[in-house]
Amino acid sequence: MRRRVRLLLIPILAVALPLLALGAMGYLWLTLDRDAAARRSKDAAALEAERLRTVLLERMGEAAADVDRTWQAADQARPFALRARPHVLIAEAYRFTPDGRPDDPDYDGAYQQAVRAGLRAADGAPTSDTGAAGETLRRTRLALAFLDTGRGALASRRPAAAVEAAERLLECCAAARDEFGVSLAVLAARQLAGAWRQQGRLAANLPGLLTRLGGLVDGGAIGHPNDIIDVTGFVRFTGDPAIGEPLVTRVRESADALARATSTARRLASWLAASGGPPVADPAFEAAPVRLEGRDVVGGRLTRPSRGQLVVLFDTAALAGALAGAQQGSAFEAALVTGPAAPGGLPAASAPLLAGLPAVQITVRARPGDAAGQARRSALFAAALLAALALTLVVAYFGFRDVAREVNLAAQQASFVASVSHELKTPVASIRLLAETLRMKPSADPAETALLLDEIREQADRQSRLIDNVLGVARIDRGLPMYRPADVDLAKAVDQSLERLDYLLRQEGFSVRRAAPLHPVHVNADPDGLVQAITNLVTNAVKYSGRCREISITVSDADGQARLQVVDGGIGIEPAEQRRIFERFYRTPAAARESGGTGLGLALVRHFAESHGGSVTVESTPGGGSTFTLGLPAAGRGAVPDAQPAQ
Repeated sequence: MRRRVRLLLIPILAVALPLLALGAMGYLWLTLDRDAAARRSKDAAALEAERLRTVLLERMGEAAADVDRTWQAADQARPFALRARPHVLIAEAYRFTPDGRPDDPDYDGAYQQAVRAGLRAADGAPTSDTGAAGETLRRTRLALAFLDTGRGALASRRPAAAVEAAERLLECCAAARDEFGVSLAVLAARQLAGAWRQQGRLAANLPGLLTRLGGLVDGGAIGHPNDIIDVTGFVRFTGDPAIGEPLVTRVRESADALARATSTARRLASWLAASGGPPVADPAFEAAPVRLEGRDVVGGRLTRPSRGQLVVLFDTAALAGALAGAQQGSAFEAALVTGPAAPGGLPAASAPLLAGLPAVQITVRARPGDAAGQARRSALFAAALLAALALTLVVAYFGFRDVAREVNLAAQQASFVASVSHELKTPVASIRLLAETLRMKPSADPAETALLLDEIREQADRQSRLIDNVLGVARIDRGLPMYRPADVDLAKAVDQSLERLDYLLRQEGFSVRRAAPLHPVHVNADPDGLVQAITNLVTNAVKYSGRCREISITVSDADGQARLQVVDGGIGIEPAEQRRIFERFYRTPAAARESGGTGLGLALVRHFAESHGGSVTVESTPGGGSTFTLGLPAAGRGAVPDAQPAQ
């Protein structure tokens, strides 16, 4: 038990502890490397986020400058036309005067200008004004003249003249208004409806007129919030409100859009007033958050002190697209996030697009490809660590096996020495005792004397067999040649072996049954070695036959092989032990309890068989006896690879 404990402590102390240390060091190194890589990736992502912020701000400034260069003032004939999207990155843009008042688009200003023109036209003011105001006044006067002509024609029952006057008004002056702010285009449409009613053609021409008015709404000639009442009154005047309801809806939508734009312009004017004076540089772009309708949006202003300021509101979706375009071929992927960033498995860094607007962040993280590369590196290191551990385990296993084998061999050799000493001492003591008996009784009965002499001879033979086995093993270990092949009759070799063991068999009460073919079976083997191998097999059967006193020996040949089978009905061998009984010094526990021995006999039989190109096998069941089969090539039919002439 102590030896087993020592054998277990050797691999634990010499192998398990270094393995644990190696595994712990590898895991720690892998963890530190992963953390360092994450930190490096996060630092690189932070630098990339700051770079992208600078690039995006530059593009925002370029977009504002592009809008400023291409800005065109509103057409006086379309004062309520909604501005188209000025740039791919910009959703809305507003121009303000140097003192911060809304300049363009200014829908309320356009409405007030049209009303003032109507008031001056009604008062007969001179038309010497130049510029946009003079043009508006001239258009208003011309529209009022057409409107008065149409009214007179309707009163005198001249519908064709009224239609002509209204058509001319709609063609030249659809955006004009009277002193009360009423759209003269709506009044002209009312005149057309009255004239067609006199002609009986109102029902046929009304859909076309409604379509024409819808075009004026889309074109921006009408659509002010005050036009809702006038358009609704016109639809009722036609006598068919249902057919005119889509026109009323379009006017309401236009009025709502103008109201939102007007409200936005006012809020932006307040923001400009609160943000301080314009920068000194000309032009200068400043990106800043703008609060509209209770939320902050990405905005900016481009200032030209001589021309005023351009305020732009950026489209965050378009900015996100520009950000993605700036990342083509980069090791990182970036996103413009509004609100908290979604968690991810890869290291990431964020930077606010605008100071004071933390809700809009540029988030940068390593692309999945980089993470996959890091995962492959980690997997490669883990595989190398596992391979090192596996190699260490394999080396440790073979080392432990060799140590265990050497320890077991040393223990077996110690047991062998003790067994040999005992085996040699026993026949020597018997011979001495028998010799003393003969000396004390020199005139004993001849039969008794012969019996004592036979016993002395048996003990001498026993000692001789033991010495032969020991010398045989010694010659094998020293690599000396042992065998001198010759043609031998296998049945005669059996006879010689049984003759050697005759006294032992008779003394132990064994009967031997023999079976052989009618023809001789010859093998090419060393005669003495063959007799010794057969003797060892029969002696083994005698020792472990238990209560059974019958041994069967069979000689046969088939397919170029000569076979010798020794069968006993003894204690048998456990299946797990059968592969080891041909090892040197090994004895099964049952055999050790049954009889003494050195554990060399079967090892010598195997060496003899393999040296002559044959084999020895065993078939056994515990308690059911054993069958040992020695197979050798028949004479003239097989080679003897290891046999050498004796020296």
